[in-house]
Amino acid sequence: MARISPENPTVRSVACLAGSLAALPFSAEYDAFVREPTGVIERQTGHPVYRTDVSAPIDGGDSWQLGLFLAHMLKRDGLLAEGDEPADLDLLVTGRLDRDLNVGAVDHIEEKLTRAGAAGAARGLFVLPETGVVPEPSGGWSILPVKHPEQALAACLGSETTERLYGSLRQAHLGRRRPAWTPIRVAVVAGISAAMLLVMSLYFSVVRLPETIRQPDDDDAGSMMKVEIVPREKRGCGVPVTVPPHVQVFAGAACAAIVTVHRNGEFRISASLSGGFLSYVDAARYRRELHRVAAGGDRLELRIDFPYWVRRPVHLNVDVRQLAMDGRPVQSAGRNIELRPGTSLDP
Repeated sequence: MARISPENPTVRSVACLAGSLAALPFSAEYDAFVREPTGVIERQTGHPVYRTDVSAPIDGGDSWQLGLFLAHMLKRDGLLAEGDEPADLDLLVTGRLDRDLNVGAVDHIEEKLTRAGAAGAARGLFVLPETGVVPEPSGGWSILPVKHPEQALAACLGSETTERLYGSLRQAHLGRRRPAWTPIRVAVVAGISAAMLLVMSLYFSVVRLPETIRQPDDDDAGSMMKVEIVPREKRGCGVPVTVPPHVQVFAGAACAAIVTVHRNGEFRISASLSGGFLSYVDAARYRRELHRVAAGGDRLELRIDFPYWVRRPVHLNVDVRQLAMDGRPVQSAGRNIELRPGTSLDP
């Protein structure tokens, strides 16, 4: 693979030979594979349209699906190094996927391994469906049969990193029997490189992985979110002020609070206000929620307005949860900030 690039949502996803102007014949199938409601990529990355450049043509079939899914997941989290970036692990991938991300059997497994030749890096991992033919290791390739893509990610990145980035693993799949392969754990890396090799009608891929995984930067110390208060000034609303994690009180009138998450993944962000004023207003007006996927450096932002006429203390309650592929929370953070607007604004 040469590159995966997000494109304008008003067009369709397309697969091309690296740098060419012509779409490959399976582009319509790739578009359906990406876009909701038929596809599986948009619901993981939050973006509906991509251009994927591959190094060799794909004529048809569906055994490219598992390899492209893994490449999109790595791209989503900034772990996919494209083009000529260096790497130390080759992934050779074949397999179909269904809507629930179950890996389905494909044909010509042994032929694909033979055509691949020797692994280009010091280590190679052949990822294939658990159902069907499982060949013996050869050419520097270890064999990894899987039922779900997370098993492949765990073998490459380690369980801890995979759980942080992609959610809890399907332990029932991983622990059902002792696999014949040795898990390859990649040290924490800055980016994952990919060179996907798709040979004629065999549709397999080689993904190259570098040595370190980029750790996401915390927006606040020890937190995955940033909370800002927009102060109310004489002439209106002022410039947002960041409230550090250790600060629990904001003194002064305010227009709104802004909660920001700057990480890749699926998040549910909620913010609400509490206080005596809720006894005589519609409380639903002072609850906000955002459920969205962030990818490629996107920022998720939720704003909640304060009642301008309240002079008694108001509490801002914030909850941020990062969700796994199955919708369960894998990490959470919360804030409770007391706003003390005072008795009146300055004239």
